[in-house]
Amino acid sequence: MNVVRTVSLALVAAAATLVACGGSDANSGATFGSGAGSTGGGSTAGGTTSGSDTAGTGGTFGDGTATGGGSSTGGTTGSGDTKCASVNVKAELVPVYLVVMFDKSGSMDDNQKWTSCSAGLKSFFGDAKSTGMSASLQFFPQLKSGGGLDCSTASYTSTKVPMTALPNTSTFPAAIDATGPSGSTPTLPAITGAIAYAQTVRTTLAASNSGKVAVVLVTDGEPNGCSSSVDNVSAAAAAAKANIPTYVIGVGDVNALDQIAAAGGTTKSFTVSTSNPAQTSAEFGAALATIRGAALSCEYKVPDAPAGKTLDLGTVNVVYTTGAGTADTLAYSKDCATPGWHYDNPSAPTKIQLCTATCNTVKADNAAKVSIELGCATKGTDGQIPR
Repeated sequence: MNVVRTVSLALVAAAATLVACGGSDANSGATFGSGAGSTGGGSTAGGTTSGSDTAGTGGTFGDGTATGGGSSTGGTTGSGDTKCASVNVKAELVPVYLVVMFDKSGSMDDNQKWTSCSAGLKSFFGDAKSTGMSASLQFFPQLKSGGGLDCSTASYTSTKVPMTALPNTSTFPAAIDATGPSGSTPTLPAITGAIAYAQTVRTTLAASNSGKVAVVLVTDGEPNGCSSSVDNVSAAAAAAKANIPTYVIGVGDVNALDQIAAAGGTTKSFTVSTSNPAQTSAEFGAALATIRGAALSCEYKVPDAPAGKTLDLGTVNVVYTTGAGTADTLAYSKDCATPGWHYDNPSAPTKIQLCTATCNTVKADNAAKVSIELGCATKGTDGQIPR
């Protein structure tokens, strides 16, 4: 059965640009995006303006409402320009770290499954569309030095390829080529080890950049060996899903894998057919591409204000420009009851997240662009800081 899902990766290629609205960096204020306009000498509490397009002396920087000066709470509008001024700072998608656990059990040698999936995995690791992601690689089962199945979680927490930036066309292929199918399917220590490594990545690499970490389990059979069962593997995935989701690719129709994927927070496993090697490789690659799109999602880092300024969260806007060139400023929607966007944590935000419906719309538009504007009151909040 072929159940491969596809997702447009327009967001991966779309660069998001920061734009400042209603002011200029020549202003002497400390807060970016709330208060006096780019002209005149108005302050946060009010004041008058000189009406010319010169730098003001107020305590804050631009609110996008006073075109010739003044402030967000008072003052007289002068004759300045209403245009937003470009800051030329690039907004970045939240980085993604994938921990790949790849089944090399003896059954993977059947129907050229190992060769086909290896080709698809190499292609994924080397694909330019994987830019912005990093990945690690480990295989299961592992064997003890003296022979016999290794059931130690520590053996699966270590990696053949540590977390490495993608695309990569050398390290991953070399590790895959040096490995071959043999043994059973001890999925419990494999998934437990993968999650333990993912936790380490989350508290080190990802902690510094609000990155996302996920496990990708690739297997062609139900868990067996090292006391592995569908239930205890699912329990391990469920325990980590709040911070580390588990994606599952089944090489062949393995119904039990849906339970593991659902427990890991990704709803359903991907099924790759095995009747034709070329089709297996293509479907495996498509499954990985879909995971890439889902993992990258529609999340952006909350941008920094220009040097010497601080960011007013009430003056951030997200603009979606369609492939046809129509721009739409999205409304802030705290609980996504309506389409739009929100912060991951309104009290201490690190990410700008598109609501699911909006994300799906943007992903379906191959030429979509997303940009972030700073300086104008956030749409949908009446100028209040989103909470």
